[in-house]
Amino acid sequence: MAFLAQFIDPQGDLPLQLAVLTVTSSLVVVVLLAGYALIAEQAGRLFDGHRARRRMGYAGGGIMSGGSAVMAVTR
Repeated sequence: MAFLAQFIDPQGDLPLQLAVLTVTSSLVVVVLLAGYALIAEQAGRLFDGHRARRRMGYAGGGIMSGGSAVMAVTR
């Protein structure tokens, strides 16, 4: 609510302005969260297969090995 207060006209109808701003911001949040959910669903499908899991394992192992090598060389 503190964010919305800066968009209020002191001479206008305060309850109406607050209602409009609250509904508008709530709709924006709902649309964004729905978008995140759709992206997460697609990512879940993409990373669900055996091949994808194996590649993620190799990538994770490579990152861990690379990080270990960097730490060994720099210390």
